Amino acid sequence: MSQGMIFTAAKWILVAALMSYVFYSIQWRDTMLQRYQDTETVTFGSIEGRWDASEVTFLPEPSEDAPNAIRVSPGLQSNNEIIEITPGFFTYLRNIRLHWFILGAGCYFLTVMFSGLRWWWLMHVNSLRVSPLEALKFTWIGVFFNNVVPGNTGGDVVKSVYIMKRCPDRRVAAVFSVIVDRALGMTALALLSALIVLPFLQRFQAVAVGVWGFLVVIVLGTLAVTSQRVRRVLRLDNLLRTMPSRITEALNRVGDAIRLYRTRVSGMVLWTIGSMFNHALGVTSVLLVGYSLNVGVPWLEYYVLVPVINIVSALPLAPNGWGVGEALYGQLFSQYGATYITDAIDPEQVMRTRGVALSILFRVHITMWSLLGGILILLQRDRITQKDIETEVGLEREEEGATHTDSTHIRS
Repeated sequence: MSQGMIFTAAKWILVAALMSYVFYSIQWRDTMLQRYQDTETVTFGSIEGRWDASEVTFLPEPSEDAPNAIRVSPGLQSNNEIIEITPGFFTYLRNIRLHWFILGAGCYFLTVMFSGLRWWWLMHVNSLRVSPLEALKFTWIGVFFNNVVPGNTGGDVVKSVYIMKRCPDRRVAAVFSVIVDRALGMTALALLSALIVLPFLQRFQAVAVGVWGFLVVIVLGTLAVTSQRVRRVLRLDNLLRTMPSRITEALNRVGDAIRLYRTRVSGMVLWTIGSMFNHALGVTSVLLVGYSLNVGVPWLEYYVLVPVINIVSALPLAPNGWGVGEALYGQLFSQYGATYITDAIDPEQVMRTRGVALSILFRVHITMWSLLGGILILLQRDRITQKDIETEVGLEREEEGATHTDSTHIRS
């Protein structure tokens, strides 16, 4: 078995483990808890209609002693009995508020469109003659490969090949535009979360440490791959020589890409600010989908938690981020959102279920949007194949190798 097959198999095993943990830890069935003095009775059944109405209709599971459907206002009753009704996973999905969901879907569409135009601008300032329409088309195709097509050929690879075929005389500049777009996009996402978390350090201390630590790593990594002086002062060259060639090659390419754009500092700053607004729009998309489920987390906390989830989910830990996102939504929403649940048997499990429901609903929704990229592929006369990917990447590396004589690089 090849190393690539082992790596892919390990990813799928990770997905299976994470999804097993997620599905084991959430609530699947609707329940009604009746508490009177020191006696508690838990009844399983189904909620008829909305779970968050002032009066809820609960239908117990059939049994000899099961009553007919109960219509009750959860909370303290006139006889001092407390009744708590908690929805299961599918009840949340059945009760989507369509208007909030449509608004959230529209925000996601706008984020992809802006991302395509952002990438076009990077190519434009580097004199790559690609139209905004082509950039948008390749962006949607990349989204399709990221969210729909399983495997190691991600959207960035496909975008790179399309743009290299479109600009055969500028392969290095073309692929570097994708690298810079991705690297600065992740930086802008982390910066958004890092700034928003500042007024809430006491509540989100662990999140703040993680996000600001991530930003420090980005800064040090950028200096390490772009500045020979910094590498010499910090004695990083010896460390980098001990790393696997695959890692040093990746760092080498990132450094080359950043050097290509570092003379346009003002443009990069504006681009980063624009990216932060675009990421904020992306979080707003999740927020509105969360409103459609009535998750119950204050809106500001989405702008702290969702960027962290997106950053970790973007790491190549599992195919298309499956499992990772669900586990993070469940964990972070239960950890920070349980305090907003006052009428449930297990507030953490309730909020974990809502977080996972939000993650899966949002993922399915962006998968549906991603099919637009599949349609664009079908309309393409010149579709790429695996052979095209290998050929274009090989040509790009040859051209990149020819340009290395004028720049300083990391050598393994």
